[in-house]
Amino acid sequence: MEAAGLFRTDGGLAIRCAATRIFGRRLLIVRPEKIGIELHQSPDAPNSHPGTVEFVSYLGAIMEYQVRLRSGEIVTVQTANRSAGDGDELLLGGGVHLRWPPEACLDLDEELAPDAALASIAQGRPP
Repeated sequence: MEAAGLFRTDGGLAIRCAATRIFGRRLLIVRPEKIGIELHQSPDAPNSHPGTVEFVSYLGAIMEYQVRLRSGEIVTVQTANRSAGDGDELLLGGGVHLRWPPEACLDLDEELAPDAALASIAQGRPP
């Protein structure tokens, strides 16, 4: 068994959480606006995962990205639209790193999960 506060997805991705239960099949939810997206890795972040941008949607003041992590999961990220045309934009097919704090994770019983459209959900079981 691994340390308390560690959630492992079906794809094998290890995610640090403020608290996780260790029984039964669980769902881990992280709100899309709580996830940071960067071109470079944040070595100090407890949840920093590389991936590839598969979808970009311009929603006015908000940009929405769908990122496939190396483990295979697809995560939806929403950020403020800060595009300045200076070459630092996140591009379709480009490599990125996602990061979020353990406190942003919500661990639920699989049967109690809200509509998947409202959150980025990684299905998995405790380690």
